[in-house]
Order: sequence, then C-alpha cells, then structure tokens
Amino acid sequence: MKLKYNNFMIIVPVFLLLGMVLALFNFSLEKRELMWGLDEELKSIATSTSIFIEHKNKSEEVLNNSYSDIETSFTKIVEYDRVKRMLLLQNREHILEVTAENLDTYKKRYQTNVVSKDNFFESEIYEDKELFLIDAFMKIKNSDLALVITLDATYVNEKLQEEYIEALVIVILVTLVGFIVSILLSIIVTKKLEELSLMAQALSSGKYNTEFKFGRVSEFSDLGATLDIMKSILQEVLFKTRNSIIQEELFSKESALVKLHSSSHHNQENLQSDNFSLSIKSLGENNTNIFYDSFEDETSIYAYFGVIASEQNPMKPTIAASSLSFYLNELLKRNTVNTLLLTQQYDIDSLVIAVVDKKSAQLHIEYVNKNNIESRDVDLNDGQTYILNTTSTTSPKLVHKIEEYRLKYPDLTLENITNDIALLCDEEDTFMLITKRI
Repeated sequence: MKLKYNNFMIIVPVFLLLGMVLALFNFSLEKRELMWGLDEELKSIATSTSIFIEHKNKSEEVLNNSYSDIETSFTKIVEYDRVKRMLLLQNREHILEVTAENLDTYKKRYQTNVVSKDNFFESEIYEDKELFLIDAFMKIKNSDLALVITLDATYVNEKLQEEYIEALVIVILVTLVGFIVSILLSIIVTKKLEELSLMAQALSSGKYNTEFKFGRVSEFSDLGATLDIMKSILQEVLFKTRNSIIQEELFSKESALVKLHSSSHHNQENLQSDNFSLSIKSLGENNTNIFYDSFEDETSIYAYFGVIASEQNPMKPTIAASSLSFYLNELLKRNTVNTLLLTQQYDIDSLVIAVVDKKSAQLHIEYVNKNNIESRDVDLNDGQTYILNTTSTTSPKLVHKIEEYRLKYPDLTLENITNDIALLCDEEDTFMLITKRI
C-alpha cells in the first residue's frame, strides 16, 4: 500500500471521529441551552398565571362560577402569540379554554396523574400541522383547579435544525482538515524518503561528496547522520582501495616505478599561466622520497610538493612518493582532497598544497605534517613574489635575500630566480616561488 493511502486510512478516520465528537458535544450543549430556556419560559408563565388564579379563587367571583376576569387574562396572554392555548381544569374537567386562531386541533400531551413534587409537568415537543408545541400542567395551590399551557416551540425546533446542520458542517470541515493534513504529511514524508533514496543512489554510484540536508525532523536527521557515517566509511575504504590498486596493480614492479619517478621528476618544476608564474625547486642530491608537481585547468592553478618518511630500503619511499604524487594529481583535478585521510594512509614528513584562483588571484595554502594541518590564504594582487617551503614558516633571512635579489635583478625570470636562490640555501629542502605579473 502506498504511503498516502496508508495515511488516509489512519489519519482521516481519526479526524472524522474527532469531528463527530466535537459536533455531538456542540449540538448537545446548544440543545440543552435551548430546552433550558424553553423550560424557564414555561415555568415563569405557568407560575405567574397560577398565582393570579389562586388569588381569584379566594374571591366570591370564582366561588360563584364566574371566570370572566380569568378568561380575559388568558385571552391577553394568547394574543402575544407565544402561548397557543390555555386551559383551566377542575377535577380534570375543562371549565375554561382560550385557543389561538391558528390552532385548530388539540392533542392531549399532558398527564394529570403524573406530576413532579412542585405539581408541575412538561410534555415532549410535538408537531401539530406546521407548528411545534409543548404542554405544561400545573396544579393551583389550595384548590381542585389545574392550569394547562400550550407554548409555541417552533423556533426551538428550527434552531435545533440549524444546530444539526452546523454539526454536519463541523464533521465535514474537521474531516477535510484531516484529509489536508494527511496529504501534507504524505508530501513531507515522501520528499524526505526521496532525499534518502537519492543519497543511497549517490552512495551506491560512488559519489561520496554529495551533501544532503534532512531538515529538523529528528528521525530523518538521525538517519541522515547514520548515512553520513556510512558515507565516510565507504569513502575511506574507497581511498584505501584506490591506493592499493595504485601501489600493487598500476605499478607492479618496483624498478618500473623508480624509473617512472626518476623520469617524471627533475630538480625543478616551472609553470607559466596567464599572468601567473610558478616554480618549484628541490635542493640536494637524495630526492627519491621527494615529490612535487604543478598543473592547471580553466579556473585554477594547482601545485604541491612534499617529503615521504625515509626508510632503510630506498625503494619504499620512492614507491610511496610516486603513488602519492599520482593520487594527488587525481584528487586535485576532482577537487576532492582530504588531507586527514592522506596522513592516515601515507607516512608523510611534510606536504604543501597550493591552489590559485585565476579570477580572484587568491592563493590557498595547506601545510600538512605528522603533528597537525594548517591552512592560510594569500592575496597575489600585490605583485610580490611569495616563497613556500615544507614548513608553515619561512626563514625571514631567506625572504630578505630573495627580495634584495629581485630588486637588484628585476629583469630575471622566476625560473632564473629559483635557480639562483638555490645557491643561497645551505640545507636540503624543497621550496616554491609564485607571483602574479602586473
């Protein structure tokens, strides 16, 4: 069953039940209020009229069977059109009756033998042609007389019909809200599931750098965090697998690897691109564990140089240096360098990675060694020549010598300056010069 239908089957019935309960409660409350008002109206009319009759009953006029004043009073009350009929009974016999003109028939709805403790009784609302009526029976104190009042309850019935329609509207509206909530919830959950599916597809296809945001729903956020952990594990496994392929399959013979490393790396690397000049120089004779390279694409210039930890067997650092150099080229082209993983996979003494944004002339530098990873940014728009070496700090004396040398020989190229600077350095090292021509 699809998610949206499942939500409909669960959420909509809940809202339907809630609407029915709310409508029933509202209808019951309104009906009780209307019936209470009708009851109070009947009691007030019956009580005041019975007091009037009781007072007249004590006079000689009633004793002589003369009810003219009472009949006149009944007539005036009926003329207001709220009371439709008034009866005066004596020993259950009709002795006086006043009826409204629009009331042609009469159905007895009261019971003289069933009265409450206060000698008052009400009937249920009943229909008489187009009218809805209610009867009230009250005994007159200290006499054998009784009063029957028939009250027009049509407005109460009409109001109850309106309340019934309102109850139906409430049920429909609440159910509609449940339907809308079900749709919205289905859309939200479906969207989150689609994002999870896309992330799973990205992981299955090897795209481990894809970022996803799962919003504020804690369950989806926790699941997304779990997938991120899995993504990191897979990325690390892939990194190690690729490295293993490079080391074991791509370069199956160590002698061939040494030959490749020696032929592809000289003591100096130069690159000219647009307004930028870059030169990398390796000092010393023993450079089998040193690696460096530079290349560019449409937007950036990439360069790196570093040193692999040396061992007793000179072949091992040479293999590692060539492998790391090859791998760094691929990572920089894809912009997926993870320096922390590199330090875990390779025994690196030092590594410098430099990336130049051709458009903004901003140089981003990362220094990596066994202890920590540092980074900083340099603006090349000032036209100065910057020197980078395998530590995050460059000797102030060497920088001063380079600046003096540049001022003294301004026409020299960066390649020539790099060659001459090598004469100023006493110890074995690898450094890079970079500048922007203005």
